Amino acid sequence: MLVGIAGAFIGGRLFVTLLGRPIVDNAVAPALRVAVIAGSLALLIVYRLLFDYSRDRR
Repeated sequence: MLVGIAGAFIGGRLFVTLLGRPIVDNAVAPALRVAVIAGSLALLIVYRLLFDYSRDRR
């Protein structure tokens, strides 16, 4: 869960940095929401690739 929150933060920050707008003005922007979801999914995928402790790897 914390990895998803961190990914959302990173995705939101990258979006705001690329657009050059303050985050307060973009709080309800649909594009920001998409960036936040994409950032959280990307970080979760990377986390799973690096630290996948599935039951199949005994």
